[in-house]
Parts: sequence; structure tokens; C-alpha cells
Amino acid sequence: MLTRHSLREQQKQLKTHLLLAEDNPFNQRVTVLMLEKLGYRVDVVENGAQAVSAAQMGHYPLLLMDCQMPEMDGPTAARVLRDLGSQVVIIALTANASTHVRDACLKAGMNDFLSKPISRDAVVQALQHWQSV
Repeated sequence: MLTRHSLREQQKQLKTHLLLAEDNPFNQRVTVLMLEKLGYRVDVVENGAQAVSAAQMGHYPLLLMDCQMPEMDGPTAARVLRDLGSQVVIIALTANASTHVRDACLKAGMNDFLSKPISRDAVVQALQHWQSV
């Protein structure tokens, strides 16, 4: 039986299931552990092409995406998702924190930008901001 309480719980669960697109196994482990400690469930893919497929098939409210990955980089994947009409929130993750890279990510359709190594506080702030939108 579907009640208001069960519907709220389903919506809450959807908000806690994130997608991480990251090709580096060490960065995958560190980021997943950080997100799990914050109470999120995380699915991981290794490149932009896989991120596009997973974002289309899953019900992820938010995607954390590395900018430099094999097969398809983060900005290209973001453009593909936007061209397909996806409204998933995309937060870029990159070691290159230059204004040029940030602007390129935002122009590609990403919503936000975090510099690596990502800090817990920056992740919390970004997730809280984008989940309240």
C-alpha cells in the first residue's frame, strides 16, 4: 500500500543514490568511501560513455564526473546527456582547477565544479546545494 510516508521514503532513497564516473581506482575508492560515510549509495562507472548509459537507465539525481577519462571525457558526456534531454545534476571533478577548465565544464552542461583532491566539506556543500534545488 502506497502512503504519503512510503512515498516520502522512496523520494528520500532516490535522493541518496548517486553515480560516480571516475577512471582511477584509487580515486573511486576514496570518493565512494567518503560518500558512503555521508549516507549515500554510490554506483561507479569508469568512463563518460558508461556514465551516459547509466544516467539514462538509472534514477540518479546527481552525477559526480571526472573530466579526464578514457573513451569519452566528462565534458563530452555532459554534452551528450544534455542533448538527450537529461536533467541530472552533473558535478565536475578535476585536478585542473583553472578558470578555463571550470568554464569549459559549465559550458558543456555541467552544473558545478569541484577540484581534486575533493574535500569532505566541499562535497557536502555541493550535494546539499544541488539536492535542495
